[in-house]
Amino acid sequence: MIPTPATWTDAERALWQRIADHPLHDPDQPLDFTARLAREQGLSRSEALAVIEEYRRFCFLAVVTGIELTPSAEVDEVWHLHLCDSRDYWQRFCPNVLGVSLHHGPTGGRAADGRRYHAQYADTVAAYASYFGAPPERYWPDARSRFARPERFRRVDLSRAWLLPKPRLSLSALDRRVLSFAALALLLPASATALTGNPLDWTGAPFLKLYFALMMAVVLITQIQRRVLRTGPTASPPSLSVWETAMLAGGPTRVADAAVAELHRRGWVYWDESTRTLRTRPTDSDLETPLDDVYSNIARYAAPEPPGTLGRRQFDALGASLERRGLWLDAERRAHIARLTTGPVLALFVLGCLKIGIGMYRDKPVGFLVLLSIVTLVYGLIMWYSPPQRSRAGDRYLALAKHRWRHALRVPRDQDMSIAVALAGTSVLAGGALAAYHQARMPSSSSSNGDSSGGSSDGGGSGGSGCGGCGGGGD
Repeated sequence: MIPTPATWTDAERALWQRIADHPLHDPDQPLDFTARLAREQGLSRSEALAVIEEYRRFCFLAVVTGIELTPSAEVDEVWHLHLCDSRDYWQRFCPNVLGVSLHHGPTGGRAADGRRYHAQYADTVAAYASYFGAPPERYWPDARSRFARPERFRRVDLSRAWLLPKPRLSLSALDRRVLSFAALALLLPASATALTGNPLDWTGAPFLKLYFALMMAVVLITQIQRRVLRTGPTASPPSLSVWETAMLAGGPTRVADAAVAELHRRGWVYWDESTRTLRTRPTDSDLETPLDDVYSNIARYAAPEPPGTLGRRQFDALGASLERRGLWLDAERRAHIARLTTGPVLALFVLGCLKIGIGMYRDKPVGFLVLLSIVTLVYGLIMWYSPPQRSRAGDRYLALAKHRWRHALRVPRDQDMSIAVALAGTSVLAGGALAAYHQARMPSSSSSNGDSSGGSSDGGGSGGSGCGGCGGGGD
């Protein structure tokens, strides 16, 4: 259920009312706070008003939580601009609206600062979700995006440079299917009507058009087959453990990664930078499965065995549990899907081989058809060796789980780390204490900069450093 002010305390409702009523825009002024923000950040007025609303919410959270929080980069820009209006910020907003001095603390550039801001940002997103519901991704991105590009906002002299927005083009799965069907509709008639009779007697260009159209048709057919054949009994969503969820989302390796995150949170595992391996600390507690298996593997194989291989030989019971619940396909169903989806691909590959043989016999060029046939073969091997593991019910469960934990997947706190890794993999570790573990697991992935800049709030007390502004003068 999305939180509402009705569930807040009287003090929280009064605080939010004061923050909401504090004027940060004045339509009678040609260059009020909102207009200045829009001009400096290249926003429309509606976008500026939206990010100002997020700033108001951040200030509310900074006061009611009583802990240091870190805003998103977009909200931080609003904070910077408000600090520049020092009379309003320090003489009206903080004492009369917030009731505390909300200080802005810039980073000192140390690695510890990066980790601290990362943890504070996770606390901010979690607090936001508890008071306002899931934060909008437009203004509250995931931790990797938040800290990976500290240079996103810069002052630019518009008399010396042009600013052009980057185009954004993203196709949904439905868009891609529509485009595929459209291309198939265009290609098939041209190929089918180009020549009549035996397609193996067609000349090169018409046959290549036909083959390419058939390739697209085969891909669509096999994907539909995989979807239909994964249908199982519909039932109410089950309640799964973190480890069952990890197994469903990514298999044994994902279970091991989630277990590593949990062991690290409990202080029984740490990352040794000198050897770039996981190490264990002694524990006198009895660990539950699968933590005990992963802990034993780390203690035994940390040096010679890379982290990614942990847990590959364990957790068969988790898979059996998922099969009984109808979320995981058994070996027989997977083999059945592999056979059915490979059949159309094999038929197309045989057609291509026959035409290649005829072309070579007639001394015709067949290089492009050979390439398409190889692509067909590779796709067929993928269909054969990589049948789907989850049922459609399993997909639905993961979709519901990701929706429930959507704020943790973006910026997980320590207590949410195991379920975040279970659902999204080690990418959520980037920027945290186990960032090096993620890099070892995914050496080709880009890592976030732990020293990236970020401001923090301190909801009380005195002191604290703020950023410089323009204007000045004494009262």
